[in-house]
Amino acid sequence: MEARNKSYGVHKNLEDEIIKKINLVDVSGFNYSGKSAVMDILREFDKVTVHPKKFEFLLIRMTDGILDLKKSLFDNWSPIRSDIAIKRFRRLIYVLNKGKTSVFEPKSLFEPTGQNYKNVLGKDFKSISEEYLNSLIKHKVKTFWPFEDFSSYFFRNLYVKFLNLAGKYENEHLLAYDDNFISLTQNYLNKILSKKLNADSKTLVTSNAIEVFQPFEALELFPNYKLIIVDRNPIDAFLAYCQNKNYSKKYFKKEAAVFFKRYSFFHEISDKFLEDHKRILRISFENLIKNYDETLDEIKIFLNLESENHHKFSLFEPSPSKIGTLKHFKYPEIFDDYLTELEEYEQST
Repeated sequence: MEARNKSYGVHKNLEDEIIKKINLVDVSGFNYSGKSAVMDILREFDKVTVHPKKFEFLLIRMTDGILDLKKSLFDNWSPIRSDIAIKRFRRLIYVLNKGKTSVFEPKSLFEPTGQNYKNVLGKDFKSISEEYLNSLIKHKVKTFWPFEDFSSYFFRNLYVKFLNLAGKYENEHLLAYDDNFISLTQNYLNKILSKKLNADSKTLVTSNAIEVFQPFEALELFPNYKLIIVDRNPIDAFLAYCQNKNYSKKYFKKEAAVFFKRYSFFHEISDKFLEDHKRILRISFENLIKNYDETLDEIKIFLNLESENHHKFSLFEPSPSKIGTLKHFKYPEIFDDYLTELEEYEQST
């Protein structure tokens, strides 16, 4: 037993040492802003691991995720909020871990769509998450606890009411708190993200892990994270969203109204809260295309990447056809109402 403990200790110390050397980078942006282009560029570098396309690491910023857990267990603790936060986080882990909805798995048809974290982050994702939660839970008490989660499902509520009427209802009240919440959470994140890291990688790139509107709490919580925010001409962004869709003019106009309303609101909030920060790099997709080498140098300096490790243009080429796509659109007049947004964007870049 002693030999096994020593072996485990050596392995864990080695793992911790590897984790300390990892640079975490999140690439995020606004709707269809071209962040996939930046991620393809980062894939061109040796010693950089990039999460698969279409995979978003939502665990930090998503409702009931790490930041919500921090608010309830650390920033503003109460026995009611902490109990519910733990249970909701556990539910989120279950949903994120499972596979996509499939007709071959009838149970999945009645549950939220999974995100396949077990395939991307490793089969240990769920067990490591449970281990993390158990480190925060100090006591589990079987008792009548009147502060049930009001978002419980219909059948759950019905079941509880029947048991209450019979005087037999007891639920599990979780008493959770730890002064070391910050370090435990940092270790947890590093552990799940390092599982599928390439052996020679020094940098791991995630997608949409950190909220672009107010990223500072996440950056403070995880000091080894940097954030790249990509923005784009709103008309090009909309046309990328509509790519290969053969809508009628009326339907395009309707979709544009929704898109630009959301675009304007998002940028209004971003302008209000987003400030310069040494661990945030903001780039425009247009500059990436028109001034590729200059923008590439910004990325390399920001992330301490070396040119000799870059296989340039192997995955991304800065083709001018990727910008100014309005000239190829058959209904350009539908954008007449949104020229203000376009002018504001051009002035900001």
